[in-house]
Amino acid sequence: MKKIIIDPKSLSKLKRVTEQAELCDEAGQTVGYFQPARTSMDDVPKFSDAEIRRRMREKNYSTAEVLAQLKNSEKS
Repeated sequence: MKKIIIDPKSLSKLKRVTEQAELCDEAGQTVGYFQPARTSMDDVPKFSDAEIRRRMREKNYSTAEVLAQLKNSEKS
């Protein structure tokens, strides 16, 4: 990944961003996206016990099963 050093004024703005942000030039054209680094476990999404149990009951697929499904869907 390329590293770009930004000026202090831009850094000050980016430090206040708490979620993914679209970066645009003065004309409003998108030049990229910014995803702030997580600074603590408080930023990690929290799931209820019920949601965790629901997800654990869902069917899991192996890589081979997913690839086979994709291959079959290409044929139809």
